[in-house]
Amino acid sequence: MANFSTDEDLLKLEPELFRVHFHPSQLLTEGTDGVIRHSGSSVVFSSATADFINGGATSGHVLVLSKTSSNAIVYGEAYPVKSVEASTTALLEAKPGAMPTASSITFSMPTFGPQHEDAHFLLCDSLDIDDNDLNTENDEADLYNRRQLRQASCARVMEIFYMGQSAADDDFYWNKSTFWNGEYGRAMQRLKLKWDADGDSDPERTDIRASVDLVTDESGDAWPTADWTKAKDM
Repeated sequence: MANFSTDEDLLKLEPELFRVHFHPSQLLTEGTDGVIRHSGSSVVFSSATADFINGGATSGHVLVLSKTSSNAIVYGEAYPVKSVEASTTALLEAKPGAMPTASSITFSMPTFGPQHEDAHFLLCDSLDIDDNDLNTENDEADLYNRRQLRQASCARVMEIFYMGQSAADDDFYWNKSTFWNGEYGRAMQRLKLKWDADGDSDPERTDIRASVDLVTDESGDAWPTADWTKAKDM
């Protein structure tokens, strides 16, 4: 099934990721002949040399635009893709008033798709989610809202990517990976998984990640106030 997070989700957390820290081997397309035009309320990007469809581009991917004109920066940001209209054309998640028309724009579309896929597998594995659609109790298709796992997935993607870039303990990438590992842990602690097996939009079950089942061999009216200070082997 689809991953729990997209490149657009990462853009909201770390815009510099797509302009500076992406992996060169994970570029879907790039070029120098980009054009921005407006069509009603839509912002249209096109390039005669782009190949969005064969590159696998779709909504949720991110396009980085760069252009300087008369010593002024016209573009130097990353924008989410709203939809891919053709191999050479895509609509962007942006307002025409905030994006001037221009041509000869340098563009690139780095992706973190492999890391999203890894995060998807690791989350399913750690949460006992069946991602093979085997009609089990924790079938991924029965998740009430996949957005429940977005934050944890984003943090896991960041951790995986930055750790892969690290060359030594305590370098920039190591510290970034450590930070996102902490964010991943906090996201997992807050996690509540709602399940809607019958698809009626009314979840039958909620699994709270931070909850635990307390097992004890004590009982009676005096427990737990009595004999509470000494831990017992189980």
